Amino acid sequence: MPPIPGVSDQRPAWPNMWFDRKFDQACAKFRDTLFKFDRVAGYAETCSRAAGKEYDGQPMEEAAPALRALYDLPIHLDSMLLYFRIQADCLANVIPNFYGQEGHKVRRDSFRRQAIWFAREKNAEFDRDYAALLRTGLGWLGVISKFDGGQALREIVIHERGVYQLGQTQSEGQVSDMIASLVNESGFLSEDVMASLKDAFMDYCRYLDATYVHFVDRIEGEIGSTLFADRRASAKLFRFEGATSSLWVYPELS
Repeated sequence: MPPIPGVSDQRPAWPNMWFDRKFDQACAKFRDTLFKFDRVAGYAETCSRAAGKEYDGQPMEEAAPALRALYDLPIHLDSMLLYFRIQADCLANVIPNFYGQEGHKVRRDSFRRQAIWFAREKNAEFDRDYAALLRTGLGWLGVISKFDGGQALREIVIHERGVYQLGQTQSEGQVSDMIASLVNESGFLSEDVMASLKDAFMDYCRYLDATYVHFVDRIEGEIGSTLFADRRASAKLFRFEGATSSLWVYPELS
């Protein structure tokens, strides 16, 4: 917005890049994707339970839900990997705005590329604290993408011909929930994709928590005011209150 003649523009220079259209759209896309992730996590859990039930000797119409679940569970797992990565890339679009007008220097097209940007020695002085957070807090990214020697489940599915093998574990004669392994021509690449997703999402929530605290401190330090009340008290492991069957993938809070 151009300045109004004769009226002093009292807005500080720093936040001008914070509230732009890309920031707003990235936030909207993040919320939309998190909603989808929550829904599909619920579908995956429902399928896992249905497919894990014992239907031997039952009429076909009673066994049909288990058969449908066997077909649907891989679709939901693929969707979770996709929506997980989209969330990360939405964050990559948002984070440069937290640096005000200096944010134009930061890669924002991909979370993985942005993390690599912060790790480069020539960018070492840009934000050492956040770069240190990235060095120790991105185990979750390696689970879904090619990063730091992780499983890269999404890349295996998309680029490396990975397919799911579904099976059941038994304990004292009782059939439990499904196990979804991921394999390609080289063999087993993940023994239990659902367990890997659960662990990765826990690490992701820890990253979100630490990132929130870091940037709240940075923003308030830059503009010299308190925008976020009780920021440390309110910063805790992220929990999205979704459908009951989706809670398997979220951290338990005390």
